[in-house]
Amino acid sequence: MKKLILFIFVVILSIYVVSALEVSVSILDKYKTIKPGEDLQFQVYLKNIEFAGRHDISLDYIISKDNKQIVKSRELKAVETQASFLSRMTVPSNAEPGTYTLSVVINNKESSLSSFTVENSDSTNTLNSLKYYIMILCFVILFVGIMISWELHKVYSVKSGNKR
Repeated sequence: MKKLILFIFVVILSIYVVSALEVSVSILDKYKTIKPGEDLQFQVYLKNIEFAGRHDISLDYIISKDNKQIVKSRELKAVETQASFLSRMTVPSNAEPGTYTLSVVINNKESSLSSFTVENSDSTNTLNSLKYYIMILCFVILFVGIMISWELHKVYSVKSGNKR
């Protein structure tokens, strides 16, 4: 009977230890919109509310889209009362454009979410190229207009000079 009570006490205590952890994740502004194949950098905040002393904590980083896991990695951190650190993951090079979710899960229990956007690198390059070509076209049209005006000015100056 004493062993059963001790076992129940240990189970309750271990559940309480897990629930005494808090996690939050924040994606750095520079990484809110990235391209496929690029690194996603984020900051993780861990807080051990109740228990003093150093504890090893397993962190799972999961990138998902539409509730479908795309990439997962695991890291082990030692935390006393609190910790804050930067981490990174590489977004797959075949990632489709859209909104993705980064989840940080502690010891398979507590979690925190943040989202980011993957944009199509081809459409961005095409859009930038299009803006560049439109700007060049505007300068060419302006230059041709100035040249035509100058030539017309010269022609009318010569004609008006001949009338006098």
